[in-house]
Amino acid sequence: MKHCVYISYDGLTDFLGQSQVLPYIIGLEEKGYRFSILSFEKPEKYEKEKSTINALLQGKNIHWIPLTYHKRFSILATVYDIGVGWFTIKKLYKKDPFVLLHTRSYIATLIGWLFNRYSKVPFLFDMRGFWADERVEGGIWNLKNPLFKFTYILFKKLEKLFIRDAATIISLTELAKNEMSHWNIRSTDSFQVIPCCADLSHFNRNKIDENRVVQLKQTLAIPHASPIVLYLGSIGTWYMLEEMLDFFNIYKKMYSDALFLFVTGDGPQHIYEAATKQHIPHEALRIISSPKKDVPYYIRCATVSVFFCKPSYSKKASSPTKLPEILALGIPVICNDGIGDMTEQMHTCKGGYVITSFANTAYQQAIDFICQNPLEVSQLDQYLVEHFSLTSGINKYAAVYQKILMDA
Repeated sequence: MKHCVYISYDGLTDFLGQSQVLPYIIGLEEKGYRFSILSFEKPEKYEKEKSTINALLQGKNIHWIPLTYHKRFSILATVYDIGVGWFTIKKLYKKDPFVLLHTRSYIATLIGWLFNRYSKVPFLFDMRGFWADERVEGGIWNLKNPLFKFTYILFKKLEKLFIRDAATIISLTELAKNEMSHWNIRSTDSFQVIPCCADLSHFNRNKIDENRVVQLKQTLAIPHASPIVLYLGSIGTWYMLEEMLDFFNIYKKMYSDALFLFVTGDGPQHIYEAATKQHIPHEALRIISSPKKDVPYYIRCATVSVFFCKPSYSKKASSPTKLPEILALGIPVICNDGIGDMTEQMHTCKGGYVITSFANTAYQQAIDFICQNPLEVSQLDQYLVEHFSLTSGINKYAAVYQKILMDA
């Protein structure tokens, strides 16, 4: 059984770790690989969720090495974590040699790349997006600050080295792959596109108990016949709350009893303040946080889902996980152009409507289209299974692993 090391700067106890890291590793373990996972855990989440992760790993050939994630002093804390990570895998390699490093995003890949310089163990650069550009465009790194400018330039240079030296590069989108092909670092044969996939056994409308959906609506004081607009996920840096509330105002002109349901881990205050500015009464909003097991039921409450994301250069590489999760529950999606491969995907699967401007006329056209064109669920289901299922993603990763190890 071949020993592989997976490095993630996101913790397994983070929601992202549980939805976009661990399911793939468990699937690959079932295909005959043995794993050591090096992850950086936020102390409060680790204490709360470590028993959940340990239960999921029980009886599997997966060894979890949780390290502490440090945030204080920003860049210096990250440098410290990189050093701890490098020495940890060096110690692991001497004790239990491994044949492949799978590194998720840029900080993890810096650790893996440095170890590759030391050991020549091949590494898989699972880039997840144009990370340095995201930090700048999201306002996290202000380039007027010399330290942030230096860090940005450094990581753009490292990005090219990662691509040059990786055994394979995983891109979330074809658009990002095409962009990187113009950099003339590697041939397109070195890239594999694997979008963010969904667990279609969990997000599955055929497994939904509709009586429970009715009960949830009652708990949220939602009249049975009221149309519901859904927003799923954190709002954070990229999602355009003001524009989504503008959309809801147009929707509410057509359906006066419509409600806007936010299923999010964010606090409600920011949403309420933004709604007040848009003259949306708080009574028209429902804002809840939900454990993963209940999310499909809240999605199923919706009539339509909306998410608008700021289009930018870095968003060429984005693949929102919420897209297949919502579509798998049979809910049409209204989203915007300029985010990864989403426009082409939506047109192919006929999962809803893609707006090309943030204007009331565009919102009205989207609403009219959704009302007149119900989802063709059988066609949609086939598309999701082929392109977005967790099984499909695991099989693609397994093929990459096999090729790397054959070529090593």
